[in-house]
Amino acid sequence: MSRKLWRAKENVRKGSTRTATDEERHLFSSCGRGVAAVIAALSLLLGGIVSAQDTAQPSSAPPPADSAVAPEASTKETTSEEFQKLENLDRDLTVIRTKTDILSEFTDRPGNGWFEKLTLGTTYGFRLPGVGPEHEYGVRLQAPLAFADPGSGGGATKGGLGDIELKTGWAWIPDEVNRLGFFGNFKFNTATDDLLGDNRNDYSLGLAASHQIIPNRFSVFVLAEYLDTITREDGVPSRNALELSFNPIVRIVGPLSANFLFKDKLDFKTDDNFALIEPGLSMLLAKHLGISTSIEIPIEDRSYTYIAKIGLVWFY
Repeated sequence: MSRKLWRAKENVRKGSTRTATDEERHLFSSCGRGVAAVIAALSLLLGGIVSAQDTAQPSSAPPPADSAVAPEASTKETTSEEFQKLENLDRDLTVIRTKTDILSEFTDRPGNGWFEKLTLGTTYGFRLPGVGPEHEYGVRLQAPLAFADPGSGGGATKGGLGDIELKTGWAWIPDEVNRLGFFGNFKFNTATDDLLGDNRNDYSLGLAASHQIIPNRFSVFVLAEYLDTITREDGVPSRNALELSFNPIVRIVGPLSANFLFKDKLDFKTDDNFALIEPGLSMLLAKHLGISTSIEIPIEDRSYTYIAKIGLVWFY
């Protein structure tokens, strides 16, 4: 009897050992699947192979039974959020979103000169406790990596840090189709070379408004911004100007939009004005990822030929 009991205990011990081994095997298998899932997700994001049309369409699954939102209201909200992201990509400052972005700007200058600026920026949007949801606030920091070639007979190409900028903003949304905003911008003289920045500390104050003429389809953004100089280096002119911007934004189809910015700068120091146009396209590649491209063309300013811009934005 004691031998049978011993054998029973031994079988139990062996059975426990086999169970432990199965658990370890299951654990490694789960970890492997988790790593594979992460790699697949990163590949999908970095490759940009995403169905934009699927992103544009809301889920067809019905809301939970205890949800107070009807399917039609949910569809409208999704479409509105998508169009607001397109407006943000198209430089509508009254749409404040938490995001990280990178922007490439290539400036072609007369005499074979050029200027390239690669700017990394991040924006944090928030609401204040005790203040209604119709008030939104934002803080933005951006730092550029700049390269400059002065052109024929102007010396060697320079590269390094450009002028860092700090921006703050407040937006008031009284209803679904109107937004008002007030913004401030500080530009610091942080460039590592004279060719890579403006060689002065500047600030600007702006008042903006946006109105959706056709909800979630067509909107108009206007901005009046006053620019001035705080301090400057010797021999560098200060700035004292007013910029007026008009930017219609139209959603072409799904997650694709176009805009046509017109800007007029009134320079109070030289008693002159400089106008430019900037057509552009923007697209949401996924729910959180967007791309924008535009080309800035001066009308009177002869200091440059054009500025080609392309940027990627990640919305949180």
